[in-house]
Amino acid sequence: MSLEDEFARAVDDVLSEALQKYKIKFPRLQRMNAEHGHLEAAKRLVGSKGATEGYMKLLEVGRPDLTLGAVSLRKEFRTLFTDEEIETAKRKMS
Repeated sequence: MSLEDEFARAVDDVLSEALQKYKIKFPRLQRMNAEHGHLEAAKRLVGSKGATEGYMKLLEVGRPDLTLGAVSLRKEFRTLFTDEEIETAKRKMS
């Protein structure tokens, strides 16, 4: 399995947990994953200004670890992102 495939699986895992435990849905992210792939969707959303509704809901329930930014910042996936993308994700997570 490629690193990009592992990233996609990790994203799907957090989306599933958010849905099962907190009933939080991510239709925009799921649509982007289908259209562009998980990595490209992550790059576009992490690099965008502002926060998505799903991101805000995860913060409200105290689960920033289930955000796309948190998955993107995992040590094993950092090589998939540029330094600028990592810094943007860090800023959004703080």
